[in-house]
Amino acid sequence: MSSYSCVIPIDWQALWCHVVPAWISVLAGDMSPGMFAKNYASKGASFGDGELIGPYDRFHAPSDYLSLFSEGALRPPFSRRRIAGSGLCAEFLRRTDSYALPLIEAAIKQSTAVDLPGPDSFHGNYFGRTTDASGTWQVVGTRNDYEFLERWFDVAWQREDSLYTYARRAGHASARLHELLEALFLYERAIPGLWFPAESPSWPAHDDHSFAGYLSPDEVKELAAELSRSDVISLQEDDSELFLLFVDRVARSSAHDHGLLTIHGGF
Repeated sequence: MSSYSCVIPIDWQALWCHVVPAWISVLAGDMSPGMFAKNYASKGASFGDGELIGPYDRFHAPSDYLSLFSEGALRPPFSRRRIAGSGLCAEFLRRTDSYALPLIEAAIKQSTAVDLPGPDSFHGNYFGRTTDASGTWQVVGTRNDYEFLERWFDVAWQREDSLYTYARRAGHASARLHELLEALFLYERAIPGLWFPAESPSWPAHDDHSFAGYLSPDEVKELAAELSRSDVISLQEDDSELFLLFVDRVARSSAHDHGLLTIHGGF
């Protein structure tokens, strides 16, 4: 395992009112992937050694699966457990075109990612910024996993599924902090049409791209408040720069009403 991942600040309305609804239209066959790319990833995207943008077959998600997301305006979050429990997605997700995720990832970065204003005390940290065709953003980047989660969770290796599973450590965090960390990092939430592991809370032990979770602006404010608790602050005195980077990005995203989204393998 040697994937590079990041937590990136996002414009919540742009994601859920524009990009994801258009993405669902692609899944339904009502919009071509090429048109989606033109509208939301116009600066290009790549997959492996080649350009991603080009002629595509349309994606065809089954209508009963899409019905999980068609109750009028989208109302995230979407629970991985609820989607998996519906029994409507397993076959579709197994055969989803390998170009699908790089396409939506490019759209999310180019059309919803936001850079944090103001001075950045982590400007020289390699994992503090990520760049692609459309710009550069302040992020919480890491190689392999977010090791600071181990202070609040017990981690177990599941070889057969190539997953690390996480269990809450009693007495090491408030229930709400556990919930928010699971929602952001550990695949308790899903984006329509995209892969998620068979079990959560978990973190994949492979390099494939996926979306590990997300928080709304209100939830980011809650997370910032949880991280400012005295028992958490005391952990920062001798903590890793990764955790300090995380605290900074959460606090500054909260101050500017941004959401957060974690991309596994998409630094």
